[in-house]
Parts: sequence; structure tokens; C-alpha cells
Amino acid sequence: ELQEVESEALQYLQWYGRLQGLIEGAPSWFDVLVDGDRVYEECPGNQETILNKDTNYQNLIERLGAGVMDRVVHNERVIAVRQLADDTVEVETDTTVYQCEYAVVTVSLGVLKNQLIQFIPDLPTEKTRAIESIPFGVLTKVFLEYEEDLPEDGFYFLRTQEGEKDGK
Repeated sequence: ELQEVESEALQYLQWYGRLQGLIEGAPSWFDVLVDGDRVYEECPGNQETILNKDTNYQNLIERLGAGVMDRVVHNERVIAVRQLADDTVEVETDTTVYQCEYAVVTVSLGVLKNQLIQFIPDLPTEKTRAIESIPFGVLTKVFLEYEEDLPEDGFYFLRTQEGEKDGK
């Protein structure tokens, strides 16, 4: 009977460890932040995004970016980001050098950790410490397969075809 209790306790402990890893986005509970509850700070405002039935995230993204989409550049490898003396920003890629008032450069945590972009001046110490201290998380992809087609008024996450509006 003791072996049965120990076996069930071990199963529960393993399940709990997987649960904590899932909650923290870590591969196991040995990789979760010890002081995660102390350092976590929730941003003010509503934490939920609720979309109308006939809209989708693609539509939301396009509406939010409508005023800047003509200036967005995708799929270029950034080599350097420089703050120039006249308060303009210079972004150098493999093929082009862009000059602008503001720049948003989105790269993976791995690019930042490996210092694959030269920042001039250097990033502030608190930023580099934050980059160094952020662990790599775990990504889970879930694919759903349905035996039957979903109804026309089903769930839309992103558009399925170019030019489609509001999930239709």
C-alpha cells in the first residue's frame, strides 16, 4: 500500500511540475522564476481583447496600423540602429540604410541575447540586464482538425485569403 501511495504522490508531483512549467512558460518547474510573483507587474487597464463576432485579429492589426503601414518594412535583417546627432534614427539593414524620426525594430530574444544588432549608443544597462535575465520560454502549437466544416459564422482568427475583410 505504501508503494501505491508513493506512486500516486510522484504522479501528482510530476503533474504539478508540468502545470507550473506551463503557467510560467518554462520547459519544467526547475526553470521557473523563483521570485516570479514578486517581479511580475500587471499593466494598467483591461487585460482582455474582445472582438466582435464579424471581425478578427488581422482586421484589428490593420486598423491599428492604418496610419503607418505604408512605412512598415518586413523581412530585412537589421545590422545596426544608430541615434544620430540631429535626433534622427538610422536603421541599417543588409541592403538599405533608413533614416527616420522613430523606429520600431522587432527581433527575437535570441537576436538580442547574441548581440546581433549594433546599437549606437549602447542600450542602457537596465535594458541589457533585462535581456540577459529573460529566459527562453516554451512555445506550444495546437492544431485542430475537424471532421466537418465549421459553420459560415464560425470563429475567425486571421484572414484566410488576401483581400478578405472582417473574416469574410
